[in-house]
Amino acid sequence: MCLRCDGYSEKQIQQMTEMQIAVHGWGVVAVDDHPPVAYSIGVLENYGHPELVVMDIATVAAQQLINHVGALIRDGGGALDRDVLSGQGIQIVEVHPTHLRSGLVGGWARYYGERPRAGDFVQILPPPQLLCACHRDMIHRLDLAA
Repeated sequence: MCLRCDGYSEKQIQQMTEMQIAVHGWGVVAVDDHPPVAYSIGVLENYGHPELVVMDIATVAAQQLINHVGALIRDGGGALDRDVLSGQGIQIVEVHPTHLRSGLVGGWARYYGERPRAGDFVQILPPPQLLCACHRDMIHRLDLAA
């Protein structure tokens, strides 16, 4: 579920997001849906790097992965060393614009009052050890058109 589904008002959600961004530089929105999705709000604004989205893994793991990559971006001055990520089994791919128009990152759009544009989001493809063997090849790839 999401905060909205759990009964939080738009104002409460906005305030929580603002506090996360003020404290950490970004917030994470997680929606336990089918498929589950989690994404950042604030990475683009504060670090000039595209926002981060993770698909198909448990909410806690997705949040940790976004926070890990977000910290690398913050500590890298807005840049991300893909060699470091590769060494950790993590890949980054750009999100195809069709997914951005689908409402996938609706909380981001509500927070900023506009839809994301091409290049505003990248997908984190999780390291294989976060997935069981039968699901390693089942991650929804957002770099491909829907």
